[in-house]
Amino acid sequence: MSPSFPARQPLSDDSIDQLLQSVADAAEQAATDHAAAARHYRDLSTAAEQDPASGRPIGGLRLDPQASLTVQRVLLAESLADEYEDAAQKFIAWWVDLAVCAVLALLTEVPLTRGRAAAGDPSSCMEPDELVCLPPVPEGERQLAELAVSMDQCWTPEGIAMGGKAFAAELGLTLRRDPEGNPLLVEDGTPEARRQRLWGQMWRWHRMPLLPETADLVQALTAAGAAPPMVDNVRYASSAVEAAIAAKERAWDLSDQWDSTRSAEETALVDSLWRQADELPHLLTAYARVLTAHLPTLRALRRVS
Repeated sequence: MSPSFPARQPLSDDSIDQLLQSVADAAEQAATDHAAAARHYRDLSTAAEQDPASGRPIGGLRLDPQASLTVQRVLLAESLADEYEDAAQKFIAWWVDLAVCAVLALLTEVPLTRGRAAAGDPSSCMEPDELVCLPPVPEGERQLAELAVSMDQCWTPEGIAMGGKAFAAELGLTLRRDPEGNPLLVEDGTPEARRQRLWGQMWRWHRMPLLPETADLVQALTAAGAAPPMVDNVRYASSAVEAAIAAKERAWDLSDQWDSTRSAEETALVDSLWRQADELPHLLTAYARVLTAHLPTLRALRRVS
């Protein structure tokens, strides 16, 4: 039987370093797997486009099982590439979240627990006694979710939900029933529920964890006595992530505003913004590496103080 470790147990510096390295390795492998799957999809798609038999003939039905199989292989490859991308995003998010937690633990002098470190794990569920290591769901938002779920139960015909359950899920809560059959919201320990609870809209919109604002992080590092070169490195990495997020949101806004008649200059602007936004996974990994690299310096500052 493997040993049991309490979720509230603080992690040592060595344990944090080992876990960060292990999560970084997993994230990089997941990114490599995604790149290979995306490349396979592009190769199949290109080959299918160049094969005249894969198209539908004009003026008649296509009776070509091999061409149909080619189309199915392309669709499957596309779906697989999307699945690998989703997995890579989850592991990168765990890596970045863990690096941020390690830095904040040093800056705030609040130890990083096993439960909090495991919160971003994409493939494991947490028990109720382990979820206590996560920040609590704000009471006001929980009450709103309870009200929304109650409205679903009382106002909709035939139990058709109006959004209360979905709203609760965005808080990391799931619907259960008490012995009398009344709706009851409880904390959900599944990986997606934990991501929703911890990272909110940043996860839903950008597939990344919630990060400290650059200005706040720089101020905290400076107050802790970090040297200017270290502060500048963190500022640059954090600002690059924020710029990519801003580019993505700007691209969304412009795409919603413009129709198919937009000018070539407008199209070029949106394309440029999307290219910047596409760098977000790479910028997040760079951010995690920068924070990890400066952990020894922050620990030395902690010992001096």
